[in-house]
Amino acid sequence: MKLLIGNYPYKHVNFDNVLNSFEENCRFNCVLLNENNGKKCDELILCCHLYENVKKTFDWKNNSRTAQFDYLYSKYKHCYTKEYLYKFYQNFQPSQYKIGHIKKEKNEINKFLQAIKCPYSYKARIARTGFSKIIDELQKKNRIYLSHFTIDNKAMRYSNGVLKEQIVIESTGCHLYSKESETQIIMWLHENNYLDATLCMILDQKKLTFKT
Repeated sequence: MKLLIGNYPYKHVNFDNVLNSFEENCRFNCVLLNENNGKKCDELILCCHLYENVKKTFDWKNNSRTAQFDYLYSKYKHCYTKEYLYKFYQNFQPSQYKIGHIKKEKNEINKFLQAIKCPYSYKARIARTGFSKIIDELQKKNRIYLSHFTIDNKAMRYSNGVLKEQIVIESTGCHLYSKESETQIIMWLHENNYLDATLCMILDQKKLTFKT
């Protein structure tokens, strides 16, 4: 069983025991562990530009730093808080997990969706990293589970460490991606047993509550 873990920042629900029970997991972009999101990482998938910029910042072969944190921050200060990005920089351990990058474009996604008779199509030019990985795993006919993904089109797409203004842009007006398409498709895939998104339906409340 492979679990794909997004970056939604739960405050009131501790998922550690559940997430750690999966045989294999995959995380995305500038993730920190032990944030109510489990304690292990088997695979880290980055968007293409982050992959290239992180490579310039780190020497992956021997895990030593080959550039200053200031370089990484200069590239992503519009997106992440400085404190959060520094924690990612300090805790990045490329020798401890597989690292890759991914980008799925509209035509490839829709060709796959048509093949499985999904009534929805992806509307934007490219997909976000997490959604790209979902499609990639399903193209390989792998059974996957999701956690910490935003599956409500009307909800803000909160993400650990991301600046409030960037959250607003990505939730309401980012022209590069289609939040509506992603949430519609994920829910259809869940309802038709291509993946299991049950964990994404847990609301961030002290009493265990599922979105209905």
